[in-house]
Amino acid sequence: MTFTLRLLSENRYGTFLRWLEGSGNGSNEAGREATCIVTLRHPDHGDARPFYVKLYPDLAGQSRGLINEVVGYVLADRFGLPQPPKACLLRVPLKKLDLASLPKQHSWVKALAKETPTYPAFCTEAVSKPTPWQHYGEHAAAAMTADVRAWPEHLKALAFDEIIANVDRHMNNLLRIDESHYALIDHGRLVAGDGHWSAPQLDPALQAVNRLLYILYADPSEAGNGMVAAAEAATILLAGLAEVRHWSAAILRNEAERAAFDKFLQLRTIAAPNRIADRYVLC
Repeated sequence: MTFTLRLLSENRYGTFLRWLEGSGNGSNEAGREATCIVTLRHPDHGDARPFYVKLYPDLAGQSRGLINEVVGYVLADRFGLPQPPKACLLRVPLKKLDLASLPKQHSWVKALAKETPTYPAFCTEAVSKPTPWQHYGEHAAAAMTADVRAWPEHLKALAFDEIIANVDRHMNNLLRIDESHYALIDHGRLVAGDGHWSAPQLDPALQAVNRLLYILYADPSEAGNGMVAAAEAATILLAGLAEVRHWSAAILRNEAERAAFDKFLQLRTIAAPNRIADRYVLC
């Protein structure tokens, strides 16, 4: 099987560039996870290139950010949605990070560096494009919304977020590649508001908040038929679940939770057209 993602060793780490600041809302750069930019030598590139590196706190085994990112990237790739061209998992050599400039809210990374030499992180190739917020400014909401709605893939993206229960797709989690052309970034929060789902929350009928849908459409039913049409091709995602299972086995400690997550994704994929129609299409 050919995987979308690879696990890279610490030897692929190049040079630390900077930490990202902020709380992950419209105008800031990073959320609770510690995010930095470093250069990596990805096997598919002949040179070291900048990558965004996200380190999620373990939270006593309850953090789901890493597996959420894997699910989002792998399945979006299968669905043919635009994303940063390369992503990987990396064993980050923690002492090679600039811990002196680490934002205060991420002090857990300093504590972690005293306990272990490496830590797994989700990495995506840096793309020098703005988010819609950065391009338009938060006061140009009408123009920004119109441009995203003119993106030919936006209904497919909305259907995809319904399937994986992404509850945090907002205007700062897209990249504006060109006029009416966007790429998806950041899949760290699925199912639960903070992303830290548990097995009892994995109800295939869950009506997760589809943030981008409500940003783009005052009446979500306007997008319903297009989302249903996009979801009818979603069975292609089932082939990507084999890779998801591989990474789940490496990341999630609890076998019952791994099984519940796999079933959740399978059933949401299979039932996507009918569920989206029931939720949004008025006919």
